[in-house]
Formats: sequence, structure tokens, C-alpha cells
Amino acid sequence: MEKLQSLFSLLSRENTTLLATTLVTFSLILIFFVNRGCPNWRNAPPGPKGWPIFGYLPYFGDHLNQDFFHLAKIHGPLFSLSMGQKPAIVISSPEVAREFFRDNDEKISSRFITEVARCIGYDASTVVFEPYGARWQLLRKILKTEVFSARAIALLQPTRAQEVQGLLRSAYSASQSKTAINISDTLFVLLGNIISNLVCSKNLFHSEKKEGRELRDMFYEILRIVITPNVSDLIPFLKPFDPQGLRRRSMKIAPKFDKLVDDRLEERKKICFFAGTDTTPSTIEWGITEIFKNLEVYKKVLAELDNVVGKNRFVEETDIPKLIYFQAVIKEVFRLHPGVPLLIPRRFDKPCEIYGYNVPKNTIVFVNVWGMGRPTNMD
Repeated sequence: MEKLQSLFSLLSRENTTLLATTLVTFSLILIFFVNRGCPNWRNAPPGPKGWPIFGYLPYFGDHLNQDFFHLAKIHGPLFSLSMGQKPAIVISSPEVAREFFRDNDEKISSRFITEVARCIGYDASTVVFEPYGARWQLLRKILKTEVFSARAIALLQPTRAQEVQGLLRSAYSASQSKTAINISDTLFVLLGNIISNLVCSKNLFHSEKKEGRELRDMFYEILRIVITPNVSDLIPFLKPFDPQGLRRRSMKIAPKFDKLVDDRLEERKKICFFAGTDTTPSTIEWGITEIFKNLEVYKKVLAELDNVVGKNRFVEETDIPKLIYFQAVIKEVFRLHPGVPLLIPRRFDKPCEIYGYNVPKNTIVFVNVWGMGRPTNMD
């Protein structure tokens, strides 16, 4: 028995020493590569060098658009980097974006497809993620002629006015009774109902009904999953492990969305339902915040509204062309707080040459519109 204990003790000491040696060796190799840096690819645009396997991911924080903005000040308006094991380029100026998309639009019309998009978006077959081609063109044509045509928009004007006026009445009643309201949730329901009327001619979001609350909560969950960066999309060998649990959450909620589609919508109306349910309320919320923060702007907006609209009726869509200052305020809100700061990332369908640099196939393309709206000397 004593001999066995001595043997186990010896093996334990040897294993500990071996483990420590392995960790030290791995750390030294890692430090060497990190200090040396891994080049992005041959003849790549200038850009930061990253780690083996992880690329530049370890250096990013929670706001990728801000990180890209600061990198652009170092490496220029077009730079490259490795996002995990995926090559990527970042466009950070209107001039580069204009030149870029004018000459290469068809090559980068396809989106970067995420694992969540495959789970929730019917294997990425929606108009947002469908690769550029005949089917994508057909889906876009259906949207343009049947859903978002000038006639369809005009027919829904009374519905939009009714929804907006209902919101204003509720907000006024809350102010009179000094009751707090959740601006984000209220705007989400408003825009959700406007879009649901556009797509399927009825309100689907009702805060006072159980079904409406469940639908709202389901959309919130889907949006949270969709906007969460998934490391498995950038380091493919991690996909089977699903380290963030995003695929599991997607697979759990996808059947609920399928039931919604089956119960409420015709086959041709499946597409583009989420657009605007998050980005528009977020932009409006930022707009309200920025106006309230700046007293002079607030006074000028009120003065223009009183002059153009008056105090005895609601603002109507036909008033908007006359509200010159208010339009300028809205454009400033778009500059400061774009609904999708990096747009929806695209990818190159084939290798090509840009500005004399090589761009490999499947390179991710980020367009930092948030950074474009800020002076380069901003910290």
C-alpha cells in the first residue's frame, strides 16, 4: 500500500511538472507570436496584426464601431485585420465607400452569414441574408412592388397616423398624471404595429393582451440573439461547442417564430418582418434624448412646430417638408446615432484587387458609418 502511495505521489509530481512545463512553453510561444504579430494576408491593406487563431479579437471591447474608429486614425480609411480566422476589411470614410461600392457592388452584395441567421432565417434564405443572385433579385422585387410600393405606403397613411396619435395621447395622459413611461418599449410596440400592418394588415403587438406581450418578448429575444457577436462565426472550429449558447437559444425560439409565420402570414410575406422594429425606435429614443439635452435646440424645434403646425392639431406627414429645422435635427441624430453603426457586414464572393491590395474570397466588409459621422481628431 505504501509503495502504491509513493508511486502515485511520484506520478502526481511528474504530471504537475509536465503540466507546468507545457504551460510555460505555450505561453512563451504565444508571447512570441503576439509580440511579433501575425500578418493578415499577402499584400493586404495596412492594418493591425493579431494573435494566432484569434486574430485581433482579444483587443476588442463592447463597441466594435468605436474600436474601428480609433484603428482608422492609425491605419487609414481602408484597413485590414483578422477577425478570428476570418479576413476582414474596414471602410471608414465616405470617399472610400463611394469608390468601393461603385466599382465592386456586385462582388460584395452578399451578406456575411452568421450561425444565428441560419437558424432563425430559414438557412439564411431571407432577403437580408440570401446571397446575391436571381432569387435575391426576385425577393427584392416582391418587396419593392408589393410591400413597400408608393401605393402600399399611401394606403397605410391613416393607420400610421392613428398609431402615432395614440402614442401621443398616451404620452400626454402620462405626463398629466406624472406617470413614467418606458419610451423604448412604447416605441417598439408602435413601430412593430406599423410594420405588421404593412406586412399582414393587422396589429400584432398589444401590450395589454397576453399574446401581444408574448410576441413582443419573443421579438426582443430574437433581436438580442441577432445583435450579439458570435465568436463561433469567426473561429469555425468552435461551432460544435457553441460556447455562447447562441445557437441553442436560436433553435429554441425558431419554432415559436415558425408558428407565428404559419398562423399569421402568407408564404410571400415571411421576409423582412424585423426591419425597423429595433433600429427606428432606437434612433427616435436617441433623438428625444439629444433634444432634451440641448435646451436651445429644444426651443427652436418647439418654435418651428408652433409656427408650422400650431397648437390645435397633431403633426401630419404632409407637414414634414415645411419643418426645415426639425429635418436638420433628425439628420444630425442619424449622424450621431446611426441605427446600424457598421451596417450589416458584407462579404466578397470572389477574390479581387482593391486600391492595389489583394482581398481574398469570403473577406468580411465592415462599413463604419458611425465613424464616418465623427471628426478624425475626436477621442
